[in-house]
Amino acid sequence: MVVGLHLYRRQAQPKEVSATFLWEAIGSPKGSGRTRQPLHHSPSFWLELLAVLLITLVLAGPQGCAGQAEHRVVVLDDSASMQASEEQARDALEDALKGLRARDTVSVVLSGPSPRMLVGPQALREEAQSAVERWDPASSDHSLGPAVDLGLQLSEGGAVTLISDHFAPEAWPDEVGLVSVGTPANNVGLTHASRVRGAKDEDLVFVVLRSFSNTTVKGTLSLWQDEQQLWSQGVSLTPDQSVEHNLPIPHSTGLVRLEFRGEKGNTLASDDVAWLAPLPPRTLGVHMALGAEQAKALGLDAKGERWADLLQDAVLVSAERAHLILGPSGVSLGPKAWSIEIPSPAESQALLGPFLLDKEHPLTRGMSLEGVLWSVPAKNTATGTALISAGQSTLISQDERRIQVHIDPARSTLARSPDWPILLLNAAELRRASLPGLSQSSTQVGQELVWRNAAPGAWILTDPKGQTRALPVQTDLDIGGLYRPGVWTLQRDQDPPAWIAVNALDPLESELRELSEGERAAAAPAGAAQDHGVKVSETALLVFLLLIFALDWWALRNNDALRMPGALA
Repeated sequence: MVVGLHLYRRQAQPKEVSATFLWEAIGSPKGSGRTRQPLHHSPSFWLELLAVLLITLVLAGPQGCAGQAEHRVVVLDDSASMQASEEQARDALEDALKGLRARDTVSVVLSGPSPRMLVGPQALREEAQSAVERWDPASSDHSLGPAVDLGLQLSEGGAVTLISDHFAPEAWPDEVGLVSVGTPANNVGLTHASRVRGAKDEDLVFVVLRSFSNTTVKGTLSLWQDEQQLWSQGVSLTPDQSVEHNLPIPHSTGLVRLEFRGEKGNTLASDDVAWLAPLPPRTLGVHMALGAEQAKALGLDAKGERWADLLQDAVLVSAERAHLILGPSGVSLGPKAWSIEIPSPAESQALLGPFLLDKEHPLTRGMSLEGVLWSVPAKNTATGTALISAGQSTLISQDERRIQVHIDPARSTLARSPDWPILLLNAAELRRASLPGLSQSSTQVGQELVWRNAAPGAWILTDPKGQTRALPVQTDLDIGGLYRPGVWTLQRDQDPPAWIAVNALDPLESELRELSEGERAAAAPAGAAQDHGVKVSETALLVFLLLIFALDWWALRNNDALRMPGALA
């Protein structure tokens, strides 16, 4: 249309006259029709022509004749064992993102105790390409199912690519393409590290080092504070052997670090180090409700002074004010009290083991029951979750606020073994974790943390790489799961920062001898992308169009030579 107007424009004919007053009475001349004229190649003409083309493109949509944009969905196994195949996994992720066009979108789902998005959903190409650099696998053992289910929902029936280190095609539907990059390897790693209050003025560090190797592995296990070595010992582990250590340190000791350095046969790095932060300073109120005879059989006194002395930062209080009560079965509890309950059996039966311990539970950490003679009541009244058992007998269980120790103290050697004070210390720390303040100062990757009864103010959480985020303050400050191993800090306003030690210790992740590789293509095409990439293109075109209109107006306003030829003066 613009070209036609310029070709067939009205052209007034010039007339020579002696004076203009003779033309005043004559009306406007009748149009003589449009005749084809040569094009006037002015800047205004080209700007107007370009504007019409852009308007047409916006109305038609920037896709034009191009095909449907794709939505690629990748599920990435975030387990700590993936560190052993991290380079191969990154290559597989890059291959899965190859050939992306500007309009294609990507969603990358990280597996874990709770699946989460690394990229997306429906992110553009530039954001997806940065995912390779930001990925840092460290989660404990978990099912990949929830992450794959989320990926299938995002793909809406399209293909999903699962990148892992275990090839199990029978576990996944045909829409899931598999890329497994695992290679069997030997490894040695820390499977447990904890810090609890010991006797007055000291803490106890518990550590378990285990071999996941088919050969003997030698190395050094050490404990550090900053660059100062507090303890060190050489170790030689035969296949599948484990060693345990209980290390006392002064209660005033700050952040400490456990390290294993193997000479050879050690593949995974994340389980070679563990950080342990100082315990949160929260005073525990305890009360003794056992009789004198039972207390004596357990190596305690009737007032509970020995028990309170065993626990760091604990004071004896009345039953109404107590946080933790040591008493007989069915002892009366106040609204905030927990109990450790010891029965008074008329008959009991001796057990020498083997004992089955739930070592994932904080109440049994550091316990082994090696050489313990346990006398269990003939009438077992256990309720709740069994934590330690022998055959059909439950020895220790927990039912909400009640910790039940099913034992006849007079006929058992538990009180004369190291496991008895460990049990009392663990029970105290389990109760202390629910008091106001930080629930735990040392934790596992992905474990939820909370700061109870948080004071108002600006709370800032800083990760091991120095990246910060603000936390909204509620009655309980929800810190959430921390997915990067290392030392985090939590600070309120100008208060001193609190350390949070996050570790990636899991025996199921340290076992690398069962890794496998393989590949299977998805039996479905990629899903369709949303059109938010097109909207970005339309916006750019509209902005460019407005700029052209402004340039055209400026050109016509400032240069008479650009006006239509033939206009009357």
